[in-house]
Amino acid sequence: MSSAVAPIFGVLGSCMGCMIFVENIAKQEPSAMNLMTFSTFLFIAAHGLIFTSKFFTVANKIPLKGYVWTVSMFFTVNVVNNQALNFHVPVPLHIIFRSGSLLATLLLSVFLIGKSYSIRKYLSVFAITLGIVVCTLATSAQGGDSSLSYEEASKHYKEWSIGIAMLTFALLASAYLAICQQQM
Repeated sequence: MSSAVAPIFGVLGSCMGCMIFVENIAKQEPSAMNLMTFSTFLFIAAHGLIFTSKFFTVANKIPLKGYVWTVSMFFTVNVVNNQALNFHVPVPLHIIFRSGSLLATLLLSVFLIGKSYSIRKYLSVFAITLGIVVCTLATSAQGGDSSLSYEEASKHYKEWSIGIAMLTFALLASAYLAICQQQM
């Protein structure tokens, strides 16, 4: 048991530290998030080129066409997620909202590929989704600055709603991407 403590705290501490760092960057310069996304993609592509494909000497198991579509879709989803931060969506809500992928994946799997799940899984996903809805609604109510005029508050709420719509699109696109990856 004691051998697991250090890795668990290391992962949790690193994750929390990373999120604090990302949240500070997002607050100070939201447009920097796209640069971070691009840098991450560039690093992963270089790593894959060097270590996975060994400079294209290892044959692909999936056709390159599948990779191009998948990476393009994934990049688009990440850019839309980043842009949502420009619409008054707080980072904690952003993180909580993205965990709604369970419901999106479950629904798309049922409707697109006819997959079925146990009632226990449906109830679990419903409970998690309910928590996400509560957090989303709580954030919409709390975000108001009481010194804003009605017009400013209305504009702020409309922008927040656009950010939530962007996150919803990205959530559904990400769930669809997961289904496509399973089928590849």
